[in-house]
Amino acid sequence: MIQVRNVPVEIHEKLKARAKAAGMSLSDYLGQQLREMTDQLTNEEVFAEAERLGGWATGEQILSSIHEARAERDAEVAQWPGI
Repeated sequence: MIQVRNVPVEIHEKLKARAKAAGMSLSDYLGQQLREMTDQLTNEEVFAEAERLGGWATGEQILSSIHEARAERDAEVAQWPGI
């Protein structure tokens, strides 16, 4: 259970209006918003995951991968009949 105190009236009213527009109770609407928030990785989580996977690619590595993918695509397209 979560309770939020001292929410300014204008924020409370805006949240109630959004919940109503979504056809939800305020509690259900806020629960949905919280689920969506926790589904998104924080910057710290993104960095930790990148390190776990071997770190960041350099700009040169990224460009090389793009060029390789384009060459593969162009080779596939060249084999299509009528092109």
